Amino acid sequence: MRHFSLLFLLPPLLHLAAATSAAATVALKTETINHGPVSVRVRYAPAESEDAYDTPPRVTVLYRGRRVASLVLEEVVRKPSVFITQMDPANTTPEVVIAGYTGGAHCCTVFRVVTAPPGREERRWKVVSLGGFDGGPEKPEDMDGDGLSELRLQDDRFLYRYDCYACSYAPPLILSVRDGREVNLTRRRAFRPLLRAEAERVRRDILTMQKENPKESPNGLLAGYVAVEALLGNGPAAWRFMLRHHKPQPQDYCPMPKPDGIECPVRPLEISFPLELSIFLRETGYVGRRD
Repeated sequence: MRHFSLLFLLPPLLHLAAATSAAATVALKTETINHGPVSVRVRYAPAESEDAYDTPPRVTVLYRGRRVASLVLEEVVRKPSVFITQMDPANTTPEVVIAGYTGGAHCCTVFRVVTAPPGREERRWKVVSLGGFDGGPEKPEDMDGDGLSELRLQDDRFLYRYDCYACSYAPPLILSVRDGREVNLTRRRAFRPLLRAEAERVRRDILTMQKENPKESPNGLLAGYVAVEALLGNGPAAWRFMLRHHKPQPQDYCPMPKPDGIECPVRPLEISFPLELSIFLRETGYVGRRD
């Protein structure tokens, strides 16, 4: 009868045990935020930890001590920012706004809002995803004085669309949650002063650019400027301004839907900047929309 030694298995077994032990001893931190009957526990790996980028944070929402929502932020690489504020008038409890950074240049902070079902606060709460946006966490604020908070973000679809990141202008985007759903409040009359100030600022930037650097293209600014003016009902005047100041640069236009969201399935058409911009503004709802 032959006898085999198990000693050759010891090094890999010891290595596996050490790795398992190290994984089990990841030093996670837990922070709790309380606001009336709502509590939020955030469990995360500290930024200085080697596991900060490999250990997604977990957020648990409790109502009167009972867990009503729990989510793992798989794409988030740091401790998320958490705000407890009233957003949705359909219920009597505040919402939990979670903002988490995903890493990468010019991107992204993802926003989720945890909200209670009306009249059933003890039940499972709903998680509303608002998407990812360029820049750092934005704090929800009551921007129009109605007692409900909103998030001032920006329409990132305009970035890189017609020029470089720094040469582009992304119009303001005011988002919130109503009746348990994401709502775009940018067109509300209460936000018209904000839009008007933005339009005036970008218009000055365009004129200054053309005075100081006449060879540079203002098309990346003009696209967002026309969009904001269209929200204010000044689309025709802004369009005439664009026609006077744009650089005639041809744009690629895909006449077919893009299945993967990146590549055009057919050969793109080369069209003028004003024509491509008119198509883009209609596709994004800035013009041709009836509220």
